[in-house]
Amino acid sequence: MSWDIDPTRSLLYYESNDNASFYAYQNQRYRPRFVEPVAGSLESDAREACNIPMNATSSSEWTPIQRTCYYDIAVTQDIDFGLVSRQAAEQQTEQREAIRNPPQFNSQLSLTRIVFIDQLVEISFQAISEFSSSIIYKLLHGPDEATLDEATGQFQWTVPRGTVVSSRIPVKVSAQDTTYNFTSAYELVLKIQQKSIASIFTISTLLLILLFITEIMIL
Repeated sequence: MSWDIDPTRSLLYYESNDNASFYAYQNQRYRPRFVEPVAGSLESDAREACNIPMNATSSSEWTPIQRTCYYDIAVTQDIDFGLVSRQAAEQQTEQREAIRNPPQFNSQLSLTRIVFIDQLVEISFQAISEFSSSIIYKLLHGPDEATLDEATGQFQWTVPRGTVVSSRIPVKVSAQDTTYNFTSAYELVLKIQQKSIASIFTISTLLLILLFITEIMIL
């Protein structure tokens, strides 16, 4: 596999007086630089400047900030440059953390949902987080008989027969990531309706048929 640009197959758009052949040539000229490990007294100074423990012998144990700092010192042989590099990397990390987003609920969730008397209502309030695969869900507001799985965000509620038709019942759920404890909430409204006459007639008809079949079997 090659990352070189093929001028005959490039789909990129180039400005006037520019073409793929120029960048293909630049790619061929590029040679990655391999830096010799820091040695001697500079080694301990570099580790101190980059906050790398002496027992962390493998760079795989280092953080990206520590690797950046150590690499810059190895290239420049300058401790002060490495310190500045580390500070810049830490500032970038802080800025990125400052714009962290809370978990986001499924965009397909509606703001309202029509439900019927005696219906088992099931709603998935699943959310996703860019920082954690583990999210805790809580039912902030909803019917007394409703349940919410705190691990999956699965909401369940059977609409009682005594529920007032045409009433509107709000359901509010929160999602909190377990890494940074960022929380978001989502609210939808359940609109209660009576079952249609056709549905009632169908159910009644089925019950009568079952009753008729039972009586025939008894006879």
